[in-house]
This record gives sequence, structure tokens and C-alpha cells, in this order.
Amino acid sequence: MIDAIKYLPTIAWRGKVNNVRLLTETTYQLDIYPADTNEPGAENREIGNYFKDNIGNTYSIIDSDSLSITISDDFRLGVGPQTGLFGVVYKSVGDGESPYLAPIYYRHLDKVALEYSRQFELDILWKNSPKAGHGELLAGETKIEFSGAFNENETYELWLYTFNDSGYQVGHVLKLEELDGFTLEVPIDCKYKYIAILTR
Repeated sequence: MIDAIKYLPTIAWRGKVNNVRLLTETTYQLDIYPADTNEPGAENREIGNYFKDNIGNTYSIIDSDSLSITISDDFRLGVGPQTGLFGVVYKSVGDGESPYLAPIYYRHLDKVALEYSRQFELDILWKNSPKAGHGELLAGETKIEFSGAFNENETYELWLYTFNDSGYQVGHVLKLEELDGFTLEVPIDCKYKYIAILTR
């Protein structure tokens, strides 16, 4: 039996951002305290973890004390977090081994936060996954084949994102999953990215 507990987030807590200070061109300091002390790892401000602001911008935590965190604008966004709104402190998936990938609830953040995060998180998964790809689709049904099929005794979890030229999601229907690929249907011409992760 698989120990499912190991997949739960250990640090993923939200709090309102206050007193944002620009320290250098790419670093900020801000005060944050847990909104709910029952959330995983509440109050943990460990260096090496991450902070996601209200609209999904993501920063590395490079210093901390009992009230504040100092964050690095790794993606060179040129903007700091939004004062008075929620942000999330978290350890990335894989017990912190993966870069930036967030095991968090997005419902407390702005509705665009998930889309902003997916822009780079899917790219990270794609570049670090044994089976991943991207391309363009024509409206209708099509089969996307893996470069190498999974074995018969293996199963995988498919992450699929379809989007238009502006980066907005396009609805799709997953028709079939097989060991050598998957079939989906899209309503309009669009682009896609996928990651197929081995589960057993």
C-alpha cells in the first residue's frame, strides 16, 4: 500500500501582506502572519521556500524573521506583492526539491493567480518530465502520441493545458488515455502543453 501522506503539503499557509519594502531592484521585504494557524506549516518562514502573491507572482524566500520574509524576484517581474491582500508561503512539491511548483489552494487568491502560475509551472513540469510535449491543434479530435509508450504494468497521470495565442485556456474533452498517448477534442484551433507523470 502506498503511503499517501508523503504527498500532502508540509508548508502551505496564507496570510495578508503588509508593509512591503523594496530593498534592491530584485528583492522585497514584507510582513505576513498566518490567517489560519491550522494550515500546513503555519508561521514557517524557512529560507529556500517560496511566496506566491495575490495575482500569482512567485518569489523565492531568501531571508526571514518572526514577522517578515525577504523575497527574491527570480522571474524579474519588476513588481512587488500587493499590500493588504492574501499571499501564500509554501514549500514546493517533492518535499521542496522541485523548483517553484506550488501545492496550494488558489481560492483565496485572485482569479488570475492560477493562470499566472500555470504559465511557468507547466513549463517546469514539461522540462523535467520523462514524457511531455507541446504543439498546436486544429479544431476536432486528434491523438497525441508519446515519444515512447509506457509499459503495460504502468499507469500515468496526465496534466493537459490547451490555450490560445493570448494564453487563455481553451476547453477540451479528453476522449481516451492509452499507454502510447491520448486522444482529445478541442472546439477551436489552439496550442497545448502536456505532462504525463508515471504513478506506478
